[in-house]
Amino acid sequence: MKRPILVFGSTSLVGSDFTAEATARFEVHAVGRSDPAELNLDVHQFHRIDLTDEHDVRDLLAPRSGDVAWINFAARTDVDGCERERQSDPQKNSDSSSRADSAWRMNAEFPGWLAEASAASRTPLIHLSTDFVFDGTAGPYQENDLPSPLGPRLSWYGYTKGMGEQRIRHSSAPALTMRISYPYRARFEHKTDFARNLLSRGRAGRLFPLYSDQRITPTWVPDVTGALLTLTEHPETGTLHVASPETTSPLEFASCLFREFHLDVGPLKEARLAEQPARLDRAPRPILGGLGVRRAQALGLLTHAYRDGIRAMATDEHADPPQPSGTS
Repeated sequence: MKRPILVFGSTSLVGSDFTAEATARFEVHAVGRSDPAELNLDVHQFHRIDLTDEHDVRDLLAPRSGDVAWINFAARTDVDGCERERQSDPQKNSDSSSRADSAWRMNAEFPGWLAEASAASRTPLIHLSTDFVFDGTAGPYQENDLPSPLGPRLSWYGYTKGMGEQRIRHSSAPALTMRISYPYRARFEHKTDFARNLLSRGRAGRLFPLYSDQRITPTWVPDVTGALLTLTEHPETGTLHVASPETTSPLEFASCLFREFHLDVGPLKEARLAEQPARLDRAPRPILGGLGVRRAQALGLLTHAYRDGIRAMATDEHADPPQPSGTS
């Protein structure tokens, strides 16, 4: 008999890949607003609730027992959209920060509710987070580095995700926070990602200048799925990074991507993130970012270097085929 797990955000970019693989091993109960059946995900049961409604979340979790783990992919990830909600102190400005659709509610408060219920039931919790919790002044960052305080170099998205981490860390929940960075996969019709956006723009002849000074560690999504399948059955606590063990820049990553997909886009235009003026409608991006993966390596978890992830993407039987530059 399959053992039950609870998955929040099962239709997300990363969550849908995990859910598709997990159904063969676990009895998957999906929770959220979007029905996994719309993505042809065959879960055992779907609980349609508003994850920003504290009472709905607590009512669902309070009576549950016997779950192997709860896994949270759900978040508000529109980085620039989140930036428009920036406040000096959301914990004092409760009226605006408690809006049901706010990044603060989804990214900071919701993980806290999960952690409290996890602590009460002693159910292992795995929470997905991001390298954007760091301001990008001293990367790549290690698992024991704490999220940066709010400031002009840290996005509001990153701050709210960092506060969600803090609420989990300060609870007594048997919880693991898994940080990832610029996730990408071979195919997902419902949302683009870092790599497929570059391919789409390259094919259409609409590439923008790419940063040469920004350091990132893109995450091959199947690595996240593989790690989660292992950690669901063999729980860990604390913080874990799953990302490329080698840093790259958007310019280097794009060059490798176009080579592997045999896509001729001509000379790439270079830009420097450090020279970009601040804009009120755009969140700041970490410059010296990225994640160190020493703990993942010590646990024997597979983390593709970005070049190997791109090769896996290009050879995946479900990958979007390359098209000539200038076509859409």
